[in-house]
Amino acid sequence: ATRVTMIHVASSAVPVLLCISLASCRPSTVTNVDPPALYINEILAQNDSTIADTDGNGGYADWIEIYNAGESRVDLGGMYLTDDLDQPTKWRIPDGVAIDSGQYLLFWADDDVQQGNTHMNFKLDTAGEKVGLFDTVENGNAAIDKVTFGEQGADVSYGRSPDGSDNWQTLSVPTPRNPNR
Repeated sequence: ATRVTMIHVASSAVPVLLCISLASCRPSTVTNVDPPALYINEILAQNDSTIADTDGNGGYADWIEIYNAGESRVDLGGMYLTDDLDQPTKWRIPDGVAIDSGQYLLFWADDDVQQGNTHMNFKLDTAGEKVGLFDTVENGNAAIDKVTFGEQGADVSYGRSPDGSDNWQTLSVPTPRNPNR
């Protein structure tokens, strides 16, 4: 049987119920708040010839690569990407966008959302800026990952090495959708 104790909190007239033994609590009352193992893994703010955007006009748009270091597929729908950390909900990732375990997904920073589900409503600044990946509204828009990058030259990216680590470096040979070298 579950033992429930009622206490009164001095600053509240509302009784608070505590479940004394977690083993006897229903699983639905315990929430896992760990964020998914997602990383902003590589950024290219001046894509002149590295990889063409095949969704739209075939041009070369800036991009942000997300890496899933977790053991399961992650539904990104409802999460947010931004280039303004004071506006974490700048661009909502559409429903149905997912990333498999160990995989990479490119988001195009071309300010042209009409081109598809991975096209954001902002462009990256070659002079450098801050970008962030934020969780869903239901999870409080908690920061999943953030990075600040400096000035970038044409077709030179900034990426983690190895993937998902805290070590960032300039990549003279960008590696979109592949492990960073």
